Amino acid sequence: MGKNNPKAEQSKKWLTKALLQLMGEKEYNSITIKEIADRAQLARRTYYRNFNSKDEIISQYCDKICDQYMVKLKEQEGIYDRLY
Repeated sequence: MGKNNPKAEQSKKWLTKALLQLMGEKEYNSITIKEIADRAQLARRTYYRNFNSKDEIISQYCDKICDQYMVKLKEQEGIYDRLY
């Protein structure tokens, strides 16, 4: 659903950014869904439309970072081939 929906993708970015900001301010376990949605200036239902948990936000964020890293690694001619 989110891959073809620019609004959903923007909401995911805002929610991810909100969680990361909050993690810089307080303990992960004490961050609530309401706080994340409020920080992102989105409704809680928008949060639940895009994510099932805070862990899912972190997992998708890490996946994105790894994907970006692999793209950059492949751009470095010969380096990727030496690793694998």
